[in-house]
Amino acid sequence: MSKAIIFDFDGVIVLSEHVRFHALQQSAKKYGLHIDNDQFKNINGRTTKYFFNMSFPELDEAVLDKIIVNYTKEYKDKIVDLVTPVTATIEFIKEYAGPKLLAVASGSTTVMLDTVLNHIGILDKFICVLGQEHVTKHKPDPEVYNLAARQLGCSNEDCIVIEDTVLGAEAAISAGMPVYIFLNGVNRKIDFEHMKVAGFLETYEQVCHALA
Repeated sequence: MSKAIIFDFDGVIVLSEHVRFHALQQSAKKYGLHIDNDQFKNINGRTTKYFFNMSFPELDEAVLDKIIVNYTKEYKDKIVDLVTPVTATIEFIKEYAGPKLLAVASGSTTVMLDTVLNHIGILDKFICVLGQEHVTKHKPDPEVYNLAARQLGCSNEDCIVIEDTVLGAEAAISAGMPVYIFLNGVNRKIDFEHMKVAGFLETYEQVCHALA
């Protein structure tokens, strides 16, 4: 029997990637950089810096730093009003009183994570909340999940992961953890057809059945 549940954040607890992408577009525009709408597919599940380094490898580092600073301020100030809570997982987390330990392992900044989780009223449900500052390698590298298991005091195989992206699922599988995919309207089952996942979740009832 599993001893812990580790949740991804974006796409699992809240839907924020479209809001994040729009904020990045606006911040980049201030510094003369156009981010085409087609680039959205490249940001899902990736850190902001990785997205820019991959999509705009010639971008001056000083300009990138300014864009990220502006974006972080704008996004942080508005995030609690703009993100969409995922009711199925949030209600499960709020109501869960079982023996499993809960954690968050995300590529978002800890400021974003703590701000939103506190606003929703579930921050104190987690033993640990890990963001991009806690690791040197990001998903699909398994570092954040390996670290979460250590902080929870559990072996990797005793941790269930809830993810929504291919990169996140790859990280969990590489860590030797069973992973469920939460279907949020942005992803599709077919995206994961080449991966060995434990199952797909979409409703509160499915979340409870798989995790309780």
